[in-house]
Amino acid sequence: LPLSLLALHSLEELDISNNELTSLDERYFDYKEFKIFSLANNPWDESTKKMIAPKVESLRSKGVFVNLIGERD
Repeated sequence: LPLSLLALHSLEELDISNNELTSLDERYFDYKEFKIFSLANNPWDESTKKMIAPKVESLRSKGVFVNLIGERD
């Protein structure tokens, strides 16, 4: 993903599902206005899987809908 997306400070929805992504910069979890974040069906590498779990929990605790259904190993 291009890091230029991080400049979209008011981003509310991001769907990066089904993109064959293996890694993700953790800054993509820091949008202040997030409402929906879909990450499903990407073959995440092990370090990214470890990073994603607590980030998803944190977003969900703030009421953000996070979709991980269909996550591939």
